[in-house]
Amino acid sequence: MPAVVHDALALFFLWLLAGAAVHKLRHHAYYTGIVRAWLPAGEAMAPMLVRLIAAVEAGLAAGLMIPPARTAAFLGTALLLAVYALAMLGRLAVGQGDLRCGCAGPASDLRISPALVARNSLLTLLALAGGMPSTGIMTAETAAVAVIMGLFLIVMYLCSEQLLRNAQQLRLLRS
Repeated sequence: MPAVVHDALALFFLWLLAGAAVHKLRHHAYYTGIVRAWLPAGEAMAPMLVRLIAAVEAGLAAGLMIPPARTAAFLGTALLLAVYALAMLGRLAVGQGDLRCGCAGPASDLRISPALVARNSLLTLLALAGGMPSTGIMTAETAAVAVIMGLFLIVMYLCSEQLLRNAQQLRLLRS
């Protein structure tokens, strides 16, 4: 994979994972409630599980900043996103599509949906692609392009998040 694409993916997932970890640590009670809704049997473990998830996300973000650890961090990110997608799919399969996903932080009321599973599946594939070996030499010009590409990925992610919210709101208005 060209180094410019590899670095753009690293910047994007660094933003995604670091933001997710910060949200979980800053809004611990909110995420504890989400974990309790998803895992009613694990109610006592929810606060610790939220901290563990935040630590994993932060560790993966840190790994993306260190080139020798980047491949492992990308693969760990793919695994984490796949687990999130499978958990959503499992809840949808048993008719629990009214659960909050927690994806967009406490200010969002985004619920799990097939579209959210698809988005996480696509993110999983992007993280797997990032785990491929990087080729080429990074110059100042390619580094600038990587930053622009990373920012583009962030904007696309935020747009998809808004589209998912809009679709959810439209469904609610129609019912």
